[in-house]
Amino acid sequence: MNLRDLKTSFRRLGKRPGVTAAVAVCLALGIGANTAVFSLIDGVLLRDLPFRDPDRIVAIWGEVHSLDITRQPSSGRELLDYRELTRSFSELGAFRSAYLNFTGQDRPERLLAARASAALFSVLGVEPALGRSFTAEEDEQGEHHVVVLSDAFWRRRFAGDPGVIGQQIRLNDLPYTVIGVMPRDFRLGLGSRYELWVPLGLDPATLPARDYRGLAVLGRLAPGVTLANAQAEMDTVVRRFERAYPDIYPQKSGFALRLVPIADEVVGDVGGKLFALLGLAALVLLIACVNVINLMLAQATVRRRELALRAALGATRGRLIRGLLGESLLLAGLGGAGGLLIAWWGVRAFLRINPGAIPRTETVGMNWQVLAFTVGVSLLVGIAAGLLPALRASRPDLQSTFKESEDGRASASTAGRRLRSALVLTEVAIATLALISAGLMIRSYQELRQVPPGFDAHDVLTFQIFLSPQKYPERHQYAGFYRRLLERLAAIPGVEAVGTVNALPMSTRRFAVETDFEGHTLNPGEARPAVDWRPASPGYFEAMDIPVLAGRTFRSTDDEEGAPVAVVDQNLAERYWPDQNPIGKRLKLTGRPGNVAQWRTVVGVVGSVKALGLESTAREHVYTPYPQAAFPFFAVAVETQGDPSRLAGDVRNAVWSIDRDQPIEELEPMQAIVDQSIAGRRSFAWLMGAFALVALVLVTVGVYGVVAYSVAQRKGEIGIRMALGAERGSIVRMVVGQSVGIAAAGVAAGSVAALFVTRLSSSLLFGVSSRDPVTFTVVILLLLGLAVLAAYQPTRRALRVDPASTLRQE
Repeated sequence: MNLRDLKTSFRRLGKRPGVTAAVAVCLALGIGANTAVFSLIDGVLLRDLPFRDPDRIVAIWGEVHSLDITRQPSSGRELLDYRELTRSFSELGAFRSAYLNFTGQDRPERLLAARASAALFSVLGVEPALGRSFTAEEDEQGEHHVVVLSDAFWRRRFAGDPGVIGQQIRLNDLPYTVIGVMPRDFRLGLGSRYELWVPLGLDPATLPARDYRGLAVLGRLAPGVTLANAQAEMDTVVRRFERAYPDIYPQKSGFALRLVPIADEVVGDVGGKLFALLGLAALVLLIACVNVINLMLAQATVRRRELALRAALGATRGRLIRGLLGESLLLAGLGGAGGLLIAWWGVRAFLRINPGAIPRTETVGMNWQVLAFTVGVSLLVGIAAGLLPALRASRPDLQSTFKESEDGRASASTAGRRLRSALVLTEVAIATLALISAGLMIRSYQELRQVPPGFDAHDVLTFQIFLSPQKYPERHQYAGFYRRLLERLAAIPGVEAVGTVNALPMSTRRFAVETDFEGHTLNPGEARPAVDWRPASPGYFEAMDIPVLAGRTFRSTDDEEGAPVAVVDQNLAERYWPDQNPIGKRLKLTGRPGNVAQWRTVVGVVGSVKALGLESTAREHVYTPYPQAAFPFFAVAVETQGDPSRLAGDVRNAVWSIDRDQPIEELEPMQAIVDQSIAGRRSFAWLMGAFALVALVLVTVGVYGVVAYSVAQRKGEIGIRMALGAERGSIVRMVVGQSVGIAAAGVAAGSVAALFVTRLSSSLLFGVSSRDPVTFTVVILLLLGLAVLAAYQPTRRALRVDPASTLRQE
């Protein structure tokens, strides 16, 4: 197309502003939806990770199938064995999460830190942007206090001052020397955003027991080694572990070591959801394209005299096609520009509302890849939407066209009406598939929200405390801090109950402890069962409204000097003491220090709690009195009267009245934690719902357009029918019947397609079947109802036809 043709196409589009705007809006919605999803896919899945050769980096996780454990960290002794027994890795690095209290400035802050081995940065292939990383000599237990800062922490607390290198900061009341600052785009990933890196300090001479695990291990594959080769070698390591340490790795436990590419670790399962969104967005774009084809077919019919005249004056068919396609491409360009704006706004709104719903949000944005995608989609849409109308309109019947009356109402052929009806039928079928797919995801989210968590999150304020081991080195010191804190919190007006636990429900921290049960004998080679251990204070069950099913909870007398007791949940009681009264039974938490690893008497049974999220299986829990197993870190639950947020200031003052330098972490209502645990589901349900709404609007417009055009073309027929005595009801049935008939055929075809297509996304569903009858029924009734609604205005227009004037015209 040359510049002259382009100007001509612009003039022709300007003569039809209504049609031009309608086509541009339809395409903008479809292209915008696809561009928005592609920008997420580009940022999350297609962008390279900020590591050197990330495809050569793997994470090593343990699995224990008998205990349903799929991501078991490694111990220090296991890490040393990996280094000694394998040849598949050029380097192995490790780290574990730790919380450090940052003090000495105007306000204390608890920071998430990674205690990392010196080899970790080499495995990742990343060096600090300022300064340096750890040396092997610094990676020794207790020998060096050096720290590497994240770019975000450096900018937030030190205003990006490069002079921070060499300065000392106080972490857990100890001086640490800043030796480096990591690059701005560096994210270790694996579910956490670390603010600091300090040496791990693994000393082979002082390593704890082999089953004392807590290290995330990363390895870089050696040159020429494939992932399959390395996995086979790790399988051999497992067999050696089973032979050398049968008590720790029982053969019947299903223990395995699994290698996971670092990209899968960082992205998780979000890839499937994003591609499901892209599929839905593609269906929305198809609906928009069908609408545009129908509009352009209708316009081609209106313009048949113009096209016939141009053909009679010598315009070749190729020139007519080029002109019509040029108009289509210009409309697609307008739609693409509008789509970019819609995508830019939509992505920003999505990330602002749900910033933690997907990983790597810092890499999501509008860039040249997204722009190229939008341009490519716009070109394809322009050609696809304009080709059929151009081919049909470029072969005008000159004789019949010039014989027709100038208003053109008699020119619409039966074949043309059938083609447009078939296109709308296809559009309705696509919309049915899209709406059922979106409905299943929305239903999954609704089902997840209805899952009882096992506690009442309303009116509960929570926070976490991590006491400095230097300031509170002895057990009686942090046990005393916890007692004073509970007393002061309970004295706040509006507080009804308060309690502590080592980890709140819905947190990612799990304390799995091997346990012996009275009367339960292990078979040879059988792994000792592991349960979730929760040291809790008196008042915790009351604050969280966890129901007491039998016996009692903890009392103030269940302290360091009291008898060893335990409270178990319903799942544990039913599994290990079925059809028995668990009160008075005994259990022992093996491998625990001090008086924890002794036989404990069960004094109560409480309801089971979804500790790891609403989608998780409720695990067996053992609760022990907090004073009998005090930790320097604990979470606090405060039940309040009314809105818990209004007591946030009083809670801070209660903590700081004991220790002014003590940071308070994650001070928020428990309901916010529950909501955050399903943020991913909520986000994707929101996006699916938005795309479904767009599909509904487009398909309604499409059905309305075809019915309205049909009524306009059949105005003479309707007038004759009315002149011959046809009742108004028969006219209504004719118009509405056409609309509902098209919709019904499309809904039937789309429903059949959905029965097969939705099975592919069944792994993304929760609590509903891919053939959920409720979803199918609602979508079918909704589309049929919209078909009736779309016929309302055309029906009124048909009933206003004047038979007398129609007969005079005929």
